[in-house]
Amino acid sequence: MNNIILDTNFIVALVDESDVWNAKAIHLLNTFEQNNSNLIILDCVANEVISVLGKRMEDKHKSDEFNSVIDRALKYITTRLPHFVRCNFMFPRILNFYINNVLPKNISITLDKYDKNLL
Repeated sequence: MNNIILDTNFIVALVDESDVWNAKAIHLLNTFEQNNSNLIILDCVANEVISVLGKRMEDKHKSDEFNSVIDRALKYITTRLPHFVRCNFMFPRILNFYINNVLPKNISITLDKYDKNLL
């Protein structure tokens, strides 16, 4: 099994259907799934995804759609990648914020020993 750390641009391309790399990102994701790869999302990447999507909405004068875009991103990630995405939290405050404010209440996460020590 390969460990693959997902980059911001890859995740943004998956979420943003208008992204020039959307089709390629979907193809790569399918390849990763077929190879049973362990996909990893770092908290700093998750933060950057939110920032990039927010900037795109602002540039398109669609800031009012920011919350729905973030909801779509979270839904996509939690439904499309539920079994093999791992978010490594490098900063304890981000983990707490994510659990208390970002993660939908109907979604549960499993913390490994390292992450539990951060709480």
